[in-house]
Amino acid sequence: MGAGQSSSAGAGLTDLEIKLRGSGDLGSLERAFHCLTQSPSPSEAIDKKALLPITCLQDCFQLAPLSVKEGIHEVMANIGQAIVSEFYESNDEKINWIQFLEGYQKCSADTGMEHLKHLFSVFYRASRLAEQGSKQETKSVKKNEEKNVDVGFLTGAQFKDFLHICWLFMCHARLPAEGVAVAELEVSLPKADFLLSAAFSACKLKSKGEMSQGQSMLEAVLSASELSSWVLATIPSLTECLVRFVRAQLSRFPAFSKANVAEENASNQIARKGESGTCPQDGEEKSLSKKDGLLLHSGTAWAVGLSLRDHAAAEILFRASCGIIESPNSELPTLLYRSSVHGSGLNRFWTCVDGYHAPVLVLISAHTQEESSTGTALVIGALIVRGFENKTVAYGASGSFLYTVEPVFCPFRASGKEKYYVYSHKHTAGAVYSAQKSVEGIGFGGSYGKERVWLNEDFATLTVRHHAVDKTYQPGALVPGQGFSQITAKVLEVEIWGLGGDKAEEEQAKFLKRENLFSEQRRKVDLASFGNWENSPEKMMMDMILDIEEILQRYETCFKLCLRFKLHGATWTFVQFLPLSKRI
Repeated sequence: MGAGQSSSAGAGLTDLEIKLRGSGDLGSLERAFHCLTQSPSPSEAIDKKALLPITCLQDCFQLAPLSVKEGIHEVMANIGQAIVSEFYESNDEKINWIQFLEGYQKCSADTGMEHLKHLFSVFYRASRLAEQGSKQETKSVKKNEEKNVDVGFLTGAQFKDFLHICWLFMCHARLPAEGVAVAELEVSLPKADFLLSAAFSACKLKSKGEMSQGQSMLEAVLSASELSSWVLATIPSLTECLVRFVRAQLSRFPAFSKANVAEENASNQIARKGESGTCPQDGEEKSLSKKDGLLLHSGTAWAVGLSLRDHAAAEILFRASCGIIESPNSELPTLLYRSSVHGSGLNRFWTCVDGYHAPVLVLISAHTQEESSTGTALVIGALIVRGFENKTVAYGASGSFLYTVEPVFCPFRASGKEKYYVYSHKHTAGAVYSAQKSVEGIGFGGSYGKERVWLNEDFATLTVRHHAVDKTYQPGALVPGQGFSQITAKVLEVEIWGLGGDKAEEEQAKFLKRENLFSEQRRKVDLASFGNWENSPEKMMMDMILDIEEILQRYETCFKLCLRFKLHGATWTFVQFLPLSKRI
């Protein structure tokens, strides 16, 4: 992709433009190149072969205006230079239109593992630049280092910073696109300890290694290839964050040019600062603030969203995790039920979730009841595709998930062998009589009476069985160190989050309104009928009972007369001797 290639790439230029036009990116790339080169028009910038300074492109890929208090701000300051070094190459510190398109194509064309390699490489370059801290050293290193950086190993601390950089890419890609100038926006990094623990456990298990005495996870050295395998298996959507960031930056011109930001900041400054790093919204139920002690904080929402590749609910979880400026119409998770607020038990539960027919995320916080030790605090979750239903049989779809969230994050996808995704039942008045009543409670996986995860009807006890009883979800331990025997835990909190957006909430509101109307109609009593006995239904029933009693008495009398005549040898029919009024 150097200067020698660009001079002879004229024949292939049209094909590349056609390919990018088909993907819908060519228009935004033309506008970005025009703005960065400060040409009079996009056509002149391309036709006259304008040159784009590398420094301008580096400024374009900076993570500003996002700002954090934590110690990765030095790495953030060098992200733009690292991205340009990874995808663009030039000997004279400038690139032309062809090289600009080829660099973008190199970033966006790859998939999966290649995207992840670029991510590791960009993080490694930015970390090296942050350590050196000198522009002169940076230039010399850029000329002498290898063009393709091969990241072999990362420490636990570096991988944690890598996850946070990926989160910042995701957040920055969701900043306002055009027409809004954003001042320095301070955000707090999400909790990533459970992701780090999961990666550490997976890599150490694969390599069968052990930490030295006194060594923490942050100090341990992890293989980049093993980390890549874990990312692709556990949080596959992480591989897309860099591509989305680059695409977003090149499509939002001229909103993020330095001149526009400097001019508009004085009159239109939008800055939201806070410790939560979550999506502030009007209303307590949609806030994911850490102060509220919610189980769905920004780190949980991000981790669950990363596991849902090509899932409709993932974008809603990503918005909830960002904690940045969003448009007024942005859809966020809705807190449908929380046991500490709405009350524990199936009765309170059904009044909150009934009628919500959209994806819901279940989070259960519990503490294991172990006599020999202090027990273990854990958070287990589940994703249900179409909400809860009151049934005596299992239901659900293949898009359902089972999660262990804390202390180690791990998703368990549907295996496709069985369909016992979720079971939820509560006895209702007026239900069809059954000789054997179905068990009340909520379960996930396993089979009837042997669910892999079981929450009893009072929401007081959580039972977790070994994955051998379950063929619906992938195998794995939901509780660290879980053996073959079942584990009983005391429930601390239960949260149900709706991921269907505003449409699902409107449908639920209509459903609850209809149910309330039906309930009111069933409770209504015509008080006027009690004042008019002659026309009341009760009098009609009493008259019918009296008529039946009279008929029975007549049959009894006839039977006695018949028996008497038979005993005296009479040959006449007994009806002839009965009075006319007694005949039937």
